[in-house]
Amino acid sequence: INIMRSTIVFISLIILVIANSYTDISAKSRKLFNCTNKIKRAKKYYKKHQFYRTKTALTDVKINCSGHSSMDTVLYILSRSNLETKNVMEARLDLEVLIQDFPNSPFVEEAYFLLGYCSFRESESYERDQVKTREAINEFKNYIVNFPNSSYKDSARHYLNLCQEKLVKKEIMNARFYEKIDQYDAAIVYYKFIIKDFADSKNITECRFALYRNLMKTSRPKEAKTVLEGIISSETDEESKRKAENLLNKLNLSKEEGKLKTKPDNTENTSKP
Repeated sequence: INIMRSTIVFISLIILVIANSYTDISAKSRKLFNCTNKIKRAKKYYKKHQFYRTKTALTDVKINCSGHSSMDTVLYILSRSNLETKNVMEARLDLEVLIQDFPNSPFVEEAYFLLGYCSFRESESYERDQVKTREAINEFKNYIVNFPNSSYKDSARHYLNLCQEKLVKKEIMNARFYEKIDQYDAAIVYYKFIIKDFADSKNITECRFALYRNLMKTSRPKEAKTVLEGIISSETDEESKRKAENLLNKLNLSKEEGKLKTKPDNTENTSKP
């Protein structure tokens, strides 16, 4: 029993010595790691566009200086450096932590813009799935509403328009697919959706002419006429307006000709037998 007690006491002393040693080492490590100097050095790397060196320095800071007063600056510069080195996912994570943990930081406004930009960078080409494109659209719209006086407002609108045009291309691709397989009613649905939801698209006139063609193929001349009249009254280019006017004239002429063909002949036959 005495031997057992002595062994337990001995082991306890060893654990205590190891724990004290570890505490001393950690304290010395923190003392040796000068957070402020590391951040200053990282800022110099960043200004020189040495983004990989910036990332290495600030990753160490994140590990060793979690409570530092400049941690919002660290996260901001780190997110920017990750974007510059095409690590968009890492940039997003840094921005989300910045917004959540430092809501009063001067970098928060730009961080919200950069979240939208991350989604824009992650979005696929228009032929593929557009989940990230839609995320970017929502983020840029929210940014414009929440920060109407921001210096990044025009940039947000620019990227918002690019995302919307990508969705328009996606919908046009779908509509043309249905045209190729002679499913004109389905194509009409897609073109009407584009015209309704993306009225400011640069492809809107093209979609209106396509809608007109498909309406004519499905024997809906009255709706087709309305589409042409909409093109003529819109702010599109003069050439497109002239084209719409010519088509409208032909449509009206064919309509009149159709009436003449169906009109009964009431002239009296005066010839004698």
